[in-house]
Amino acid sequence: MDGQSAELTPTEFKLLYTLAQQPGRVATRDELLQKIWGRRETHRDRTVDVFVGRLRDKIDRRASKHTFVQTRYGVGYKLEAVPK
Repeated sequence: MDGQSAELTPTEFKLLYTLAQQPGRVATRDELLQKIWGRRETHRDRTVDVFVGRLRDKIDRRASKHTFVQTRYGVGYKLEAVPK
């Protein structure tokens, strides 16, 4: 974010931390739901997607050169710096 800090909620921080533990590896929505919220697979649960959107608002949209939270459609999310 070009040296700027971002105010993250505890849940947003857990999501970022979970993705950062294995950069470049895709974490499925179900895996994130289990690790962060302690919930098993729930069909059509959008919790992970909502929090990824919030994280992107605070990190990716403010960064001028890269995006960091990447989507692998139909699979999940990963943390990887990609030039804009």
